[in-house]
Amino acid sequence: MATDLLGDLLLLLKEKIQDVDFRRAWGPGWGSRLLEGPVVSAEVVSERWSGNSLETVMKLSVFAPDASLREKVAVSLEETVRANCPGCREVLRKGEQEDSITRLPFQTVELTFSGGEEAGVQGIPVMLGGKEYPAAGGTVSIALSGDELVAIGEDIPFAVRDAQTEYQVSLEGIDTTGLERLAVFTAEIGSTVYTGCRWKKLDLQTGNAVFLAANCEEKEESL
Repeated sequence: MATDLLGDLLLLLKEKIQDVDFRRAWGPGWGSRLLEGPVVSAEVVSERWSGNSLETVMKLSVFAPDASLREKVAVSLEETVRANCPGCREVLRKGEQEDSITRLPFQTVELTFSGGEEAGVQGIPVMLGGKEYPAAGGTVSIALSGDELVAIGEDIPFAVRDAQTEYQVSLEGIDTTGLERLAVFTAEIGSTVYTGCRWKKLDLQTGNAVFLAANCEEKEESL
């Protein structure tokens, strides 16, 4: 659930960033903030399915007595999330705004998690060529290729000759540096093993990687 993801995020931020009061938005005392120090309120903005993955957007609102302190905390939040939350696909900082309830100025850091509850804050572990890489999330699509057999006078094929199944795996929020050196490799995502893999797309700027796999099977559970 998104509330569990939010709770895990707040625990992480409280551990990494000192002297900041972290709160769930609209919790007890929401309307009576005493800005003697920085306050960060966190809330889930939306949840939606994007393809086969659940996308969760969270908002961190930074309140502080002066603009320079708000900026400092917002920068610290962004750096902490980028360094410690592989499950976060995107971090977006917004400028100064005014809270509609308290009329206090604040800054916003918006976070997008694309792996859902299964990925969580830490993302999903992905093994590529025997090395582990954290990713924000991933989706799988299956394509069937071969020669379609069509009866005379018909438009719809009744069978496929030399049929081959190909798996396309899309990874989000992964550091693609050096992955181009993997020519043909084996990948493990959770309990699924993909073999005969080769890259279709690597994007260092967006952190997206797509590979094609010839075979797919589930790992045997050890007794």
